[in-house]
Amino acid sequence: MWKNTVIIFTSDHGDGQGAHQWNQKSVLYEEVVNVPFIVCLPEGKHAGKVLPQLVNNGVDLMPSLCDWAGVEVPAGRQGVSIRPIVEKGDASVEGQPYVVTETDFSENGGGTMGWMVRSGNYKYVLYNMGLYREQLFDMTSDRGEMRNLAVEEKYTPVLEQYRRMLEEWMKKHPVKGGLPYLRYIPKGKKLKKINIMRRKYIMAGAMLYLSLLAGTASANSSALVEETENSTEVWQVPHKPKAQKPV
Repeated sequence: MWKNTVIIFTSDHGDGQGAHQWNQKSVLYEEVVNVPFIVCLPEGKHAGKVLPQLVNNGVDLMPSLCDWAGVEVPAGRQGVSIRPIVEKGDASVEGQPYVVTETDFSENGGGTMGWMVRSGNYKYVLYNMGLYREQLFDMTSDRGEMRNLAVEEKYTPVLEQYRRMLEEWMKKHPVKGGLPYLRYIPKGKKLKKINIMRRKYIMAGAMLYLSLLAGTASANSSALVEETENSTEVWQVPHKPKAQKPV
């Protein structure tokens, strides 16, 4: 067996394990989607070598196994065989420019759907709902995914590029009923501006909450100030004073 057997170790998903205050599998952070894909070639060829090419084990595993077994890949399969990359063991061999991962917990009518476009440098994530349903991370400098570049103006060209990549992928892989999910891909800057405003509201709300705890806010109301592009808007946030205990 050692001389003629290929062994593959992989997994269907990871888990949050507390990262990003998350412990489940339905989101698209690296702790969930970056699963192992370890190949042991006959006689341990290229043992210990780590290659950078992207693999989507959900669709690439079957074509790869068929390739090694010498059988034809069933019609309609979407993946590609990674056998040439693994057997050459060369990081310079061209692989897929990007891979796409989906998550779908919408079967109960209220769950989340999401898509991830992962290239060598960036990772684009889009959900069908949520406060920050569009995300962009630089995977060379921010492996922990702590800085969402989708809300930063200078990354607009990158953001739009990955939106097009996801749109292209959806059109190549239509689901039953056509292309119903294209409507979730934002057009222009509208969603990004909304996300920027929401982020400011959350920060301002957190500051207000801390000031209330510290007792520095007004006893009757607190002013929450938010600057928009053209004006400054103020919301009056009611605050009930603490009840006085009888003496």
